[in-house]
Amino acid sequence: MNRTARTLAALAVVAGTVAAVVAVTTPDTDGLTVRPANADGSHTGAPEEPNGDDVRILDDYAAELGLVMARSRGPQPQAYARRVDGPGDDVQVLQLAGATGDGGAEVVLRLRRDRTRRDGFGWQEQNYAVTGCYRWVFDDRMDEHEPERLEACPDTAVIELGPAPVEPRLPARLVERLSAHLVAGPGPVRAADVLSDVRRQYDAAVASELQRDEVEPEDVMDTATALSDDSVAVVDDAVGVAVGRGTACVFVRVAPADVTVWVPDRMSLQPGEMGCSPAAAATG
Repeated sequence: MNRTARTLAALAVVAGTVAAVVAVTTPDTDGLTVRPANADGSHTGAPEEPNGDDVRILDDYAAELGLVMARSRGPQPQAYARRVDGPGDDVQVLQLAGATGDGGAEVVLRLRRDRTRRDGFGWQEQNYAVTGCYRWVFDDRMDEHEPERLEACPDTAVIELGPAPVEPRLPARLVERLSAHLVAGPGPVRAADVLSDVRRQYDAAVASELQRDEVEPEDVMDTATALSDDSVAVVDDAVGVAVGRGTACVFVRVAPADVTVWVPDRMSLQPGEMGCSPAAAATG
């Protein structure tokens, strides 16, 4: 190999090495944009492209938000997004879909972090915002909440979640009232009779709150919702009644000469579990 060939080969090796180093050290900035820090764009001197620090800061912020959202019990995506939504524009909700027990609750957020750095010459201080959109899917897997950075933000309006709806609750001291007033005779137990007795005690518990508060408690579940005709089941010689809906639930089991009232554990009331089921109450 002559000198020219050896030189060209060496240059090719150097070029390949440089290209490999550049590929390794160049940060993945797909989906991230920079803009002036002021909303009206009046501030000049913002950088044209995000750098590695911008990527790290926004990706870390997305990971932290995922951990916060994962603490929600769901199942609707609004419940997850409300954990991080608030005043300001550092977090904006763009898409909500699905549910935890139905393919996963999908949340898409636009994130913003304000940054400061100097230009390439070190002369001018640049104040800017780096933004990007991330997607999460929350399902029954407790540890799977890694964000996916999107190449482009959805072209949708920001979703204003507003205050969280008040979850209806059961009246105070319901378990004690049911335990004290439900009585089982020695003979066969009729489902209609048990359901009627439980409804009567539920109405009395609601009325007790009205007398104590002197105003109607808006967050107490009404009797028709808490005790529909589907709230009772028979298993063998026992009648079970599930009082309530969702995680606001009390079980009643009435068998000959035996009455049991209890609150099921919260894990069993989550989506995909046994839920507030009268059959589960009758089984005990």
